Amino acid sequence: MSNKNYNKISGFTLLELLVTIAVIVILATVGVPAFRTTIANSRIESTSNALRNSLVTARNKAIETASRVEVSPGNVGDWNSWKVGSGQLQFALGATVVTGKTSGNSNIVDVTFTEDGSLGEETLEFQVFSVCYTGSVDSIKPKAVVISPGGLILIKDEVQLVDLSISCPES
Repeated sequence: MSNKNYNKISGFTLLELLVTIAVIVILATVGVPAFRTTIANSRIESTSNALRNSLVTARNKAIETASRVEVSPGNVGDWNSWKVGSGQLQFALGATVVTGKTSGNSNIVDVTFTEDGSLGEETLEFQVFSVCYTGSVDSIKPKAVVISPGGLILIKDEVQLVDLSISCPES
């Protein structure tokens, strides 16, 4: 007597494998664009926070030392990097671009905080840094870092000043 005891081999059928692959492709098709948007928004948020933190640091340092403290662009006219006083360069993250305009519609050359934390008597204008995404992702909302003449620094989604708005270059 021969006792043939076959063990059942378990595994995937071809049909199960094809259905699983189809589900993965559908999820990837839907998920990847949303993930790219999330990354782009995160880069704008991070750059806005980094710029605001640098400006707050400069303002606090001016008040603490009772002296003027300057925040200047890393390269002349290019705010994609900046430094506080003679400190280290800070950089915009990823595919973002930072542009600065005053309420008089001139470019921001530098930001100088005085001993009392304000922008000083010579600067009676609001200053707005537009933080924009330069990649090819749709529905990305730019941010603005707004500095009032009194030294208040805010991050805004919209600028509601008569003569200022967020200005992003055409992509």
